[in-house]
Amino acid sequence: MTCEIVQSKLTAYVDHQLPQDEWQQIHAHVPTCAHCREIVIGLQSTTVELDHYFQAVIAPFGFEDEVTQSLNDIRQARHMNRLMRFSSFVIPGIAEIRTYSYFDHT
Repeated sequence: MTCEIVQSKLTAYVDHQLPQDEWQQIHAHVPTCAHCREIVIGLQSTTVELDHYFQAVIAPFGFEDEVTQSLNDIRQARHMNRLMRFSSFVIPGIAEIRTYSYFDHT
């Protein structure tokens, strides 16, 4: 396997997301290639840092439910706002049509 092919698969290699045979080929290549080994070390370091960061961020109990409810409340308020704006134009128009029609036929 060439370095170019190996480098295109190093993220999947570090994440153990390759088929076993590909993983083994890359695993055999990395110790023999300083550049690929350097990339793997960088990817592993980044993975460890990200794992540490995401473990440190834990939402409190019920947080997801509160966010979902807040989003639903916002959606409902926007919907009601649209209805109110729409009705402020439509209802007076209907009243004018009814008044106009009533006086036309009397």
